[in-house]
Amino acid sequence: MNYTLNPVDNLAPLAKAMIPILSICGDSDKTVPMAENAGLVQKRYKELGGQIEVIVKPNCNHHPHSLKDPTPIVEFILGHTKKIQ
Repeated sequence: MNYTLNPVDNLAPLAKAMIPILSICGDSDKTVPMAENAGLVQKRYKELGGQIEVIVKPNCNHHPHSLKDPTPIVEFILGHTKKIQ
């Protein structure tokens, strides 16, 4: 996608503010392909010094959005919450 307000082109303020990102995606997503979205965000965010964790669900299309076990999501949130308290 190529437009001015594309979030992938506006990650610098988030990285500068040290906002961690968690992305969960399917490796077979045809609606929002990983390489063009989460993969690109991951690459650019790391280049900007940002912290990003991508959880890839194998053989998964766009749905379901959740994980069978939400533990990694909870751990990510709690881990980063502790850092800012």
